[in-house]
Amino acid sequence: MDVTLKLKSKMVLLNMSLEELAKQADISRATLYRWFNDNCRAVPLESVRKISEALRLTKDEVLDIFLPNYSQM
Repeated sequence: MDVTLKLKSKMVLLNMSLEELAKQADISRATLYRWFNDNCRAVPLESVRKISEALRLTKDEVLDIFLPNYSQM
């Protein structure tokens, strides 16, 4: 499963739009769209933290979504 699909699934569970995620994570909507269109390959660590907090991701979810190769070790 790709990164954006996992994030979108979490957003659906929280009834959150991309615009709301951008607002809560204090990241521009255009930047989030760009990252989502690129499957979140170049998201800075600080932004990963902000997105994770906004979506209430667990540490395991963060590893699974943003560092899938690491979480399989």
